[in-house]
Amino acid sequence: PPAHNALGLALVQQGKLDSAILAWQRAIQLKADFSEAHANLGAALAKQDKHSEAAKVLRRAVQLNPKFPAAQNNLANVLSELEEMDEAIVHWQAAVELSPNYFDALTNLGRALQLRGEQARSLELLERAVAIKPDDPDARFLRGLGLLTAGDLPRGFADYHFRLACKDFDVHGRTFPQPAWNGEDVAGKTFLIHTEQGLGDTIQFIRYAPLLAARGARVIVECPPNLADLLRTVDGVAEVIARPHAPPPFDVHAAVLDLPRLFGTTLETIPADVPYVSVDPDRAQKWSTELASEAPHNRIGLVWSGNPKHANDRNRSIPLREFEPLAAMSHLTFFNLQKGPAAGQMSDSTLKLKLIDHTTRLQTFADTAALIAQLDLVITVDTSVAHLAGALGKPVWVLLPKVADWRWMLERTDSPWYPTMRLFRQQTAGDWATVLRELQAELRRFAPLAN
Repeated sequence: PPAHNALGLALVQQGKLDSAILAWQRAIQLKADFSEAHANLGAALAKQDKHSEAAKVLRRAVQLNPKFPAAQNNLANVLSELEEMDEAIVHWQAAVELSPNYFDALTNLGRALQLRGEQARSLELLERAVAIKPDDPDARFLRGLGLLTAGDLPRGFADYHFRLACKDFDVHGRTFPQPAWNGEDVAGKTFLIHTEQGLGDTIQFIRYAPLLAARGARVIVECPPNLADLLRTVDGVAEVIARPHAPPPFDVHAAVLDLPRLFGTTLETIPADVPYVSVDPDRAQKWSTELASEAPHNRIGLVWSGNPKHANDRNRSIPLREFEPLAAMSHLTFFNLQKGPAAGQMSDSTLKLKLIDHTTRLQTFADTAALIAQLDLVITVDTSVAHLAGALGKPVWVLLPKVADWRWMLERTDSPWYPTMRLFRQQTAGDWATVLRELQAELRRFAPLAN
């Protein structure tokens, strides 16, 4: 049996996974209680995305030898793929207890607890992982998320830079022949800011463009087309290039989410002067005239769903029907700011909450900004409209799930990034009803201020 087990390992090194599986199966036929062969076979089946089969084999490996850290870790990995996260955490914890310096188990458990909202314990594990492998990009990136959530922005953004090297990160760094900026003097140089990740991320961090211009740089921004008109209104932005058009010649560049690190941002030094984007006067006047007849006062914009492709969307989005209690507040007029598939929820004829819908005319973020400028308040889940309203200096209330994105930190009801923002947080995962009751109570206090 040990020879067949060793053969399987050798075949894996040659990229012959199917043959390795046959070798481990033969080892188990010869020695049914061979825990190591079970563990290797289970890991191989997992690589073939046969997770249910892999879980069965790995459970047997753990049963045969509960003090086998690799089997515990591999079983946990498979269980997480099967969305059996509670059991996965039990086995990752066992792996760490058996082998306190087991890097993979520390990282995996740290990630899992982070997603569960157990931030202090997660950060402790990830600190241990980074101490073992200081240059591992996944461990550094995960620790960065934990540090940012805890409000340690300098260390957090330093680690967050490692996102660009993470194999599973969906946005990787751009490569240019010109050098990346490392904080040196930029006076007289043309500086390219290139955007990444979500639209809201760009809106949040474009606030650093005026700081670069103040240092004497000519700032150009490369961005998605639907952001171009909005970003042209940012002070210090000399030129905006909409993808896929190539940027003009430049001297130095930075990804927009690296700018907080490069400026050494702390909680106390966040550049939070709002508004830092503005609205086209002609667009604003058009909406002002139109909305005056639709709703003279108490105009509330509403967004209930984010991008369905976002990894956390099922937790952060809210069915429109959950907002039904707001229909009783007849002195308020709600305007739809929701776009995408979730906007179809308005077609439910049984809904009592009615929204005025102009979204067919909102083709770019500049269009949406012009409409928001005429509203008294924006209520939204954690999506790009939250950043847009905050960047405009408009009162904006953001409804957050129990485990919120790092940028909203822990327990705060305000945001140091946006002075006009309030945060409404779930206290229990999935409980939006309590959040919306709190929201309704606050709307009763807010409404007179809108008159």
